[in-house]
Amino acid sequence: MNHYIINTPRTIHLPESASNPVITEILGRYTRGLPWQAEYDSEDFVISIGSVLPMELEDGEFVLKVAKEGVYIAGRNYDGMMRGLFAFLERIVCFDKLLYKAECCELRESPAMGFRGVHLCIFPETSIVFLEKCIRTAAASRYSHVILEFWGTIRLDSFPEMAWPFAFGKEEIRGIIERGRALGLEFIPMLQHLGHAAMARQGASGKHVVLDQFPELEYLYLPGFYGWVWDYRKPAVRGLLRNIRDELCELCGDGRWFMLGCDEADDLGHGPDSLEVAAELCEFLNGIQEDLASKGRRAVMWGDMLLCAADMPIENRAAGEYYSANSSREFSQAMLNGLSRDIVIADWQYEIVTDKIWQSSGIFSKQGFEVICCSFSNQANYDTALNTIKAYNLTGFMKTTWHTINRQIPHLVYVGEMMWYGRRVSDYGKVCSKSTDIFRKVMPCPDYENAGWSKIQIGPGANVLA
Repeated sequence: MNHYIINTPRTIHLPESASNPVITEILGRYTRGLPWQAEYDSEDFVISIGSVLPMELEDGEFVLKVAKEGVYIAGRNYDGMMRGLFAFLERIVCFDKLLYKAECCELRESPAMGFRGVHLCIFPETSIVFLEKCIRTAAASRYSHVILEFWGTIRLDSFPEMAWPFAFGKEEIRGIIERGRALGLEFIPMLQHLGHAAMARQGASGKHVVLDQFPELEYLYLPGFYGWVWDYRKPAVRGLLRNIRDELCELCGDGRWFMLGCDEADDLGHGPDSLEVAAELCEFLNGIQEDLASKGRRAVMWGDMLLCAADMPIENRAAGEYYSANSSREFSQAMLNGLSRDIVIADWQYEIVTDKIWQSSGIFSKQGFEVICCSFSNQANYDTALNTIKAYNLTGFMKTTWHTINRQIPHLVYVGEMMWYGRRVSDYGKVCSKSTDIFRKVMPCPDYENAGWSKIQIGPGANVLA
């Protein structure tokens, strides 16, 4: 079998745009003991090692040619080039001390869907090291987008009260984002604009980022919802949310999207005044979309408050299967009729495993919305999400992690493969081992607590693969 042999330090030719040190840092971790010398003299979106004839890109997002004489990678754009580089790294195998081999190949690949996102929540318990390892693992798994949601864990100039005293500074996060962008990721800022306004797991911990520290700011939240829902009717709240959006967009860099959240807004979608509330909310959300459009972005929002469960009957409800649909029929229809079609719907349905195609996404798609299917940690649910994306030719797939991120790394890698190829590729058990390899190589941490994705192995609080 022919291989490209790496048994001495090598020189890699990169475009100037790939000059972030994180790239050669990761390269060196796939060939420990044999560092790489980078020369930034390549044409745009091309990487080469040694002397090998180029390969035509044609209709691929990237091409990868590994020959005995060297390696050639080209991408349709910068991000495609980086996904080609990770495809090369996947092929490197350690055969002996300071002897690495990559099997010769010619690959021309494109993703099954354009949007391949992972939603990462940064809780007070999330370490900065762990966050960066997750982001680098997403890049290695060929995700296209990372959604960052800070749960009281970033200090913002526009609203410093929405952070715990130990929250991260923007410059700490900015460095992680810049390195993630260098690895081919686009970052989507997120701010809850309706429900989940506590920016903490209020129902699970009794905490509220703002009201536990500054109870005099209770006027910012809708009366009767105990700090869970922003008072979207107030000009002061709308101005505050706009300022936070602008600050988060600046932090995350250029991009096409902004995640508004808006899920689980309690009983806002029910009651005798539901049509009036729907009209107010459509005006509020459409105004945000107009503001974002003026800055080159589109709003993305969760879809559960736009759905009525009675409109999606399901046979296996007794077995625990159900649709996430949190509004009355009257409210949901008014919202669907009144919302701008420029808003993208993130349809999260975590318990649909026997419906081959999600009824919820069908409702949104037939109404003229772009839709992203969102799964959590149920492998059968991943399959039904893929079926739905194919059936309606939807925008893409989002992997959510919530408070279980330190149990979700194998799932993150597993779903990344499914998103890229549009089907199951590997046995999940094997992916668990592959995940440890990626996690270790993209950002090794030799100390016990930071190694892997769990601080402990047994006992209360130990992580078990779901």
